[in-house]
Amino acid sequence: MDNLSTVNRMMSDQKTKQTTRRAAGAAGLLVGVLAVLAGSRVLLGLSIPGYTVLRPLVVYNVLAGAVSIVAGLGLWTGRSWAPHLAAVMAAAHVIVLILLVGIAALGEAVATESLGAMTFRSAVWSGIAWLVARRSPNA
Repeated sequence: MDNLSTVNRMMSDQKTKQTTRRAAGAAGLLVGVLAVLAGSRVLLGLSIPGYTVLRPLVVYNVLAGAVSIVAGLGLWTGRSWAPHLAAVMAAAHVIVLILLVGIAALGEAVATESLGAMTFRSAVWSGIAWLVARRSPNA
């Protein structure tokens, strides 16, 4: 009877890890798709925001969005490299956010929308990286 309880607990824990990974993957995938769509519209001139646009930031957002899609799909499908890519995405967004704050502190024009979006992406990917690190097989 004790062995059966242990097996049931292990199966339940495995199911929880899979659910966490898939939820994190879905969130990362959604953020990535939205970044690619919004950034591509600006780069292609289909959308003209009513605020200062830093073109290198838009290019970064589209490229990072594409990587986010890969990371999200990797998390969803349980790829071993995906938690590492999630951590890289979190770090990259935090670094870019710090750079944007620094640029703004120097008196250069940085849109509030850009700061808000990068704060959001930093928080989402930091949360994803934390969740999947906690639920990784080695944790």
